[in-house]
Amino acid sequence: SFANASERANFIIKFLEDDGFVPFELNNNWTGERLTFRRIDKNKWLLVRCPLAREEDKWANWEKEAIQWESDRQWNFIAIDIVDRDIGDVYDG
Repeated sequence: SFANASERANFIIKFLEDDGFVPFELNNNWTGERLTFRRIDKNKWLLVRCPLAREEDKWANWEKEAIQWESDRQWNFIAIDIVDRDIGDVYDG
């Protein structure tokens, strides 16, 4: 889990769907990092893992760029589509 992580890993991930998400902010004093999940607009959310003492201008610019990305025009785009309607069903095979 993030709270017990001992290695740093900074990233910004944009979510394009609102699926009942809840915003949060966590700090990890071992790595000196913060993990935040916040709503940007009706359907966009950002998950950001960054240093606690971050360069605000640099990170604000990166977050702004992430929000504006058009996913179908990104060379480094990864789509993950999780359909969980069957999770928890018992297999009768």
